[in-house]
Amino acid sequence: MMSTAQRTMLMKGNERGGCLFYYPWYKEPIWVQKVFLRMIQRGQRPTGITAAKFYYVDVNRLGVVFQASYSYYLILKNSF
Repeated sequence: MMSTAQRTMLMKGNERGGCLFYYPWYKEPIWVQKVFLRMIQRGQRPTGITAAKFYYVDVNRLGVVFQASYSYYLILKNSF
């Protein structure tokens, strides 16, 4: 289950990549084509964060970890 912020981040990333992909950027001058190509490539990367510079965590997994952490917190809070 994802939070609203996570869903919004994924949707905006997908929209940006789609808009750039379907724009006829190949008809533009070369320097504009290079800029659009970089933006399209960045839009195709998965969205997430790196933990300690060696482990990549995507948005879905991060949401699951936060949800589980919060559940454990509530259980421990009610127990003690």
